[in-house]
Amino acid sequence: MVEIFYIPGLNTYGDGQIHVGPFRFGQMHSQISQALLKHDVRLVCYDNLAYGTIDEHVDRILKSNNQFKPNTILAHSTGGLIARALAHHTEFTAGIKRIITIATPHAGTPLAERALHLTEQKRLLSTVTRMFGYNIKEKLKFFEELTPQALKKFNKLYPDKDSITYYSIATAPKVSDLELPFRLLQSLAGLKFDSVERFDGIIPYESQKWGVPLGNFELDHLAQIGFFRHIVSKRKRNSARLQFEQMMSLVGTLVKS
Repeated sequence: MVEIFYIPGLNTYGDGQIHVGPFRFGQMHSQISQALLKHDVRLVCYDNLAYGTIDEHVDRILKSNNQFKPNTILAHSTGGLIARALAHHTEFTAGIKRIITIATPHAGTPLAERALHLTEQKRLLSTVTRMFGYNIKEKLKFFEELTPQALKKFNKLYPDKDSITYYSIATAPKVSDLELPFRLLQSLAGLKFDSVERFDGIIPYESQKWGVPLGNFELDHLAQIGFFRHIVSKRKRNSARLQFEQMMSLVGTLVKS
C-alpha cells in the first residue's frame, strides 16, 4: 500500500464536507480516497481548508504533519497552489518526487475577480455561492490570491523545484455542457464564454495546465472529486463516473511507478 498526501480544495464550512444548500454529502475527499484504495493507494488528507491564505495553510500543514514524509502530493483545485508553495519547505517535502494537481487554477480564475466585488454588486450571487459552500466574505483574502494577476506573482514567487516532477490533470466540459448549478453561477457572475470553450464551472480548462499533462477528461468541478448527484442525465452521470474512475486509475498507476 502506497501512502500519499492529499490537499483538497476550498470549503468554507470548515468540516471538509460537500455542501449543497442545507444538505451535506460526505467528506470532500471520500470518493477519491475510496477510488484510490482500489489501486492500493491510501490518502493522508489535510482537511483544514476553511479559512486563510495559501501561506497560512502551508504553516498549518507544517505544524500538523511532523511525522509523515510523503513522496507524492495529490491536490485538487486550490489545494494544488498550497502544494506548490509547500514544496519550498524542505522540512516536509525533502522526499517529494512528484506533485499532481487536479483542476488547479495555476493561471487564476475570473470567478475570483468577481468574488471580490460580489457582496456589494451582486448580492443574489453571494447568496447562491453560500448555498454551495462558499461564504465569500470569509474568503476574500483567499480569493484575492486566485485572480489571474495574483497568480502571475505566485508563479514567480514559487517556481518549480528541480527535484520534483509536476503533473497536472486538466479536466472540464464545454461551457454548453455544464450542469445547471454551474450555468447559474456563471450567469449570475456575468461570465461569458464561447460555447465550445472548456470550463469546469469554477476553473477555466487552460488555467489548469502545469508541468506534465495527464489525461484529457471532461469532468466539472464537483465530478472531479467523485460527486455526481447534480448531473441530471443518467447517461452523462454514468459517463462522468467512468471518467472519474479512469482518472483515479491514472493517478494510482503514476504514484506507484
